[in-house]
Amino acid sequence: MLLHSSRTPLEPKRKSRKFRCSSRFPKVRRPIQKAFLRWYQENATRFNVPLCFARRTDRCLEFTFPSLHPFLSITLTNEIGVHVTKRDVWWDTLICFEVYPKRIGAEYQCGLCDLDARKNFATLDALWRDHVFEPFLVWVNDTLVPARWLSVYGFLDEGATWTRLHAKERDMLESDSATSVVPVWLTVERESIPESV
Repeated sequence: MLLHSSRTPLEPKRKSRKFRCSSRFPKVRRPIQKAFLRWYQENATRFNVPLCFARRTDRCLEFTFPSLHPFLSITLTNEIGVHVTKRDVWWDTLICFEVYPKRIGAEYQCGLCDLDARKNFATLDALWRDHVFEPFLVWVNDTLVPARWLSVYGFLDEGATWTRLHAKERDMLESDSATSVVPVWLTVERESIPESV
């Protein structure tokens, strides 16, 4: 079964809009999305690249970063996922930050954590910050920002597709043969982003 992007072939491509934490930002319904927008307002300066709003549906907020290759997108539903969509066909999920909140009395725990490693959180917002938002920030700064190449593997008719990020060109060249390789960032004038050696 092929998973297609949410945009149908007849729907025109939408221009990305800059992310704004203001009344002009689209209203969101899901509590995790409201919590993320509040958290992002407080933590935007901690990102090495600014997050930009791309579009909203009833269930999903889609984000991107300036100069990020259009194959890559970030979605926020009940989790944050970083997806690769090639020619309007979903290809792979690079990483997913998820949580399964369980109420324990007046506190919350993540049902996905090992029983002996579970921590209690006073609020859902605190659980989401610890399990989803902060790990996403760390991944963006430590993995996505230094990445230079995105290798795309597999063919749809063979039933298996996957992708991989490479921080150094030699890592990309030493890897097995990719179907295609694209730059993660479309412009090189990214002075605030450190160059990987």
